Amino acid sequence: MLKEITVPKETIVRQRISRVLLCVIVVACVAVLTGCAAKSPEDQIAETRTQYTVRLNTWAPRDPEPMVDEGMMEGDAMAAGAEAAESAAEAAESVAEAAESAVEAGEEMAEGEEEVTEADVVPQTRKIFFDLIVRFDGTKSLPGITVDITHADAFEKEKGQHRYWLDTAGMLKSDTRQIDFELEDVEFVDGDVFSVALRPQVPPEERGEYREFTVTGP
Repeated sequence: MLKEITVPKETIVRQRISRVLLCVIVVACVAVLTGCAAKSPEDQIAETRTQYTVRLNTWAPRDPEPMVDEGMMEGDAMAAGAEAAESAAEAAESVAEAAESAVEAGEEMAEGEEEVTEADVVPQTRKIFFDLIVRFDGTKSLPGITVDITHADAFEKEKGQHRYWLDTAGMLKSDTRQIDFELEDVEFVDGDVFSVALRPQVPPEERGEYREFTVTGP
């Protein structure tokens, strides 16, 4: 006669819980492996970009270089003597004109200061100097990253967008690097401002404009 074996209810519950947990673990592992396998090189680069932080330390416009015409230097020297004599003759006349101009200027000031309109401000082509602090918190750095530079006027109205490639090759986890560069041929007027940012996400259709997506990735 067979003897009936009774399994404790607690044991049955533990076995069922163990099976459920095992299934959950298997499904999670499959999902992780599938996600890693489906990630393209461009997506890996995009993910690595998020491991950088960029901070603008300072920026400043460079003074324009003076234009020197060597062909005119010799002629200027020859004309200097004649101009000196002519200048002496004109000096007396200039004194009288200056006195008259002073009177006219006083009358204009009494009527009120003339406002300078936006059309009166002539932009100059300048070089803009930038000094940045770049930090990397990943495991494998990119050869470089592209930052977006926004150019705005004194009223924060956007005037233009620029992009610049920063060399970040060899950066290790928690590395910080100071990078400076000059942006050339910028139409600048006093009061203009600049900001620098690393876009957290670059749409796939715009990745061709960012150099890190066209060179060897991580």
